[in-house]
Amino acid sequence: MNIAQRLLLAITIAAASETLNAEESKPSESLLDISLEELMNIKVRTATKQIQQLSKTPAIVSVVTKLDIETWGYQSVGEALKQVPGLYAIHDYVGYNYGVRGINGGQRGYSKIVKLMINGVAIPFRADSTNFLGPELIPIEAVERIEVVRGPGSALYGENAFLGVINVITKSSESDYSQLQLNVGSNQYTSLSGILSKRKDRWGFTLSADISRYNYDDLSLPSSSPSYELFDQLESNNADVRPTSLFIELGYDMVNASQKLMLSYSRKDAVAEFIDFGTLSHENRISLDQSLLNYNIDWHLNEKLDLKSSLSYSNGKPSSKERLSLGDPSVFPHREFEFNAYELNTELHFNQNTTNSIIFGIDYIYDEESLIQVFSVDASTGNQTALAQPRDDVVLKNIGAFVQWQKNIKDNQAFTFNIRNDDHNIYGSNLNYRLGYVANFTEKISSKFLLGSSYKAPAAMQLYAQPIYPGEVIGNANLLPEEAITLESELLWKVSSELAINFNFWITEIKNKVELLPFGPNVQPQNSGKQEGSGIETEVKWIRNQDSLIVNLAYQDMLNETDILFQAPQVAPTSMYPKLTSFIRYRYLLDETSSWGVTYQYSSERRATNSNIRENLLQPYQLPEYSLVGLSYSKRWGNTRFQLKVDNLFDQDFVEPGFLGIDIPGLKQQISLGITYEVN
Repeated sequence: MNIAQRLLLAITIAAASETLNAEESKPSESLLDISLEELMNIKVRTATKQIQQLSKTPAIVSVVTKLDIETWGYQSVGEALKQVPGLYAIHDYVGYNYGVRGINGGQRGYSKIVKLMINGVAIPFRADSTNFLGPELIPIEAVERIEVVRGPGSALYGENAFLGVINVITKSSESDYSQLQLNVGSNQYTSLSGILSKRKDRWGFTLSADISRYNYDDLSLPSSSPSYELFDQLESNNADVRPTSLFIELGYDMVNASQKLMLSYSRKDAVAEFIDFGTLSHENRISLDQSLLNYNIDWHLNEKLDLKSSLSYSNGKPSSKERLSLGDPSVFPHREFEFNAYELNTELHFNQNTTNSIIFGIDYIYDEESLIQVFSVDASTGNQTALAQPRDDVVLKNIGAFVQWQKNIKDNQAFTFNIRNDDHNIYGSNLNYRLGYVANFTEKISSKFLLGSSYKAPAAMQLYAQPIYPGEVIGNANLLPEEAITLESELLWKVSSELAINFNFWITEIKNKVELLPFGPNVQPQNSGKQEGSGIETEVKWIRNQDSLIVNLAYQDMLNETDILFQAPQVAPTSMYPKLTSFIRYRYLLDETSSWGVTYQYSSERRATNSNIRENLLQPYQLPEYSLVGLSYSKRWGNTRFQLKVDNLFDQDFVEPGFLGIDIPGLKQQISLGITYEVN
């Protein structure tokens, strides 16, 4: 029994104790508790590090609320993000690879083009700067809301806040609270999770854990795959996915300060049948551990001045359960790498008066990387043979400083200016900015105009990677950061007390775009490309009595230009990303205790990856459009809630772009039943 399992058992016992002692408890949230007005005026803090109403925040922000999570039965942050316009995910059964506004992180990108945080604390897997977004990130019971800022965030958050920022806000420990959830379903899906929150005087404590399992057996390689004939008649087998997560927070409030200690542990553990190596070998198991410990203190010095400081330590490496495969039963590859990173942040918040505020911040990152070493292991004897000479550890250091100034020009207008400089010991300095203007023309019509820059720092794997197999990625120590400039505008029209519509328009240009290009027998990341284009996002919200309908639509037109030695620049539509996406969700309240809902997700055609086009004898091809329908039914009896959920109701076949000759089959119909018990 591992640590997460033991702590989940502790939550179970504690929750049972609470049940015996509870005289009469009410559910934490009524199904009728949110109006359009409340939805439009949700307060967020990610975009400016200050609490502001959504409509007055100088950024394009979407919020996934606790009610969304409960209504639609989301079991992970990655699943919940599909309702955000402008975001699109490819899931290869190892992890979510989210793209933003027509741009995707590419081969094994796993959402690295956004900055992921928990309560404002960055939590990337630093070795390759990817992000965990499945159930391995955090137990969904611990999540209060998810704030998503689309557009550049480097002027405030530095490296990797490239095309967006995702901030997972957890439930506070202001009162005693406990919850247990059991989910079972098709594809051998089981999930047991829970949360226990306690409050006594100035102390607060939260403990949450999740253990999940499912498989995706009986899936075959899509016929669109250039390497289809090599795997004909083969299907996925023993394809287990076993994510584990643990979240602990301890808080103490003083007279003029508050302190928090946060611990997060994640294990991503999946048999990888449809990634770029070990395809359908049934033994290619990727297993990664990540942990983070953060201490935060907020000092309220006086009415105008606050001092906030944070110190984090994070660690990540392959777990002992990892067992890679290249399809050869006699030998298999083994990789070793590890990162140990420290991050210190200090901010001074100065509220001069009701119309002016300034934030000064400085942060320092010290990231010690034990570079990847690849071994060939004899399956019969276990003997290991190093495939390259050992390398010394590398230290990546970055110091960043920023200032943010916000000015309310009039009661109905506000101006924001950010500037930040980062100085890195490998790739030098990077200066970024953001300008924002928010205007409320009338009570019903408001607008935002935004201009900002951002950058994506090369990760250790990109700089120093060793190939796991011949033809794989080899590092490039000369990589430069990718850079972006984005212009955005938003128009919000509150048509009535029941209906609101918003339109977002954006233009983005990316320079030094990293492309994987042939390099001898391998491929290598190179700053050989640029991307530019524009798009529009619109969302319609309608809430009346028992009915709730939210429709979003996103269109992007991005072009990718690649410079190849001795050839003319190659210009093509961006790969892996649909031009048009839509997500619709309708909910009907049967009464105060029950509701049903339906979702509809649409994706237009996606261009195959450049890797697969090369495997397809340089012939471009498209993957067909698809539509997915989902159903949800929820019913409460006192403190118990039952949820029936059906994903891909009509068992629609669909395909997503992959790499090195492999496209990815979509998950079949999934039916699950969840039972939740909570005590307040």
